[in-house]
Amino acid sequence: MAAVNYRRVLIGALVGGVVWSVWSIVVEAGLIGMARYNAAIQVGHILSQPRYSYFTVVWFLTLFVLALVVAWLYAAARATLGPGPKTAFNVGF
Repeated sequence: MAAVNYRRVLIGALVGGVVWSVWSIVVEAGLIGMARYNAAIQVGHILSQPRYSYFTVVWFLTLFVLALVVAWLYAAARATLGPGPKTAFNVGF
C-alpha cells in the first residue's frame, strides 16, 4: 500500500467539513424553512427546546468527524482503485 499523505487527508477533511456544514445550513434554512420547522414542532416531530444547549456545536463537530472518516476511506480506496472522481463517487456511495 502506498504511503498516505496525512496532511492532504486532513485538508480534505477540513474542506469536506466546511462543505457539509454549508450544505446543512442551506438545507435547513433554505429548503425546509421556518414554516415547516414550526409545523413539525407543533405536531411533535421535533422538540421545541434542544435536549442540551450545545447541540449545534456537537452537530458541526460530528460533520467534521464524518468528513475525516470519508477522507480516510478515499485515501485507502485510492491505493487500489486509483485516483479520480470515479473513486470518490464509489467511496461516497
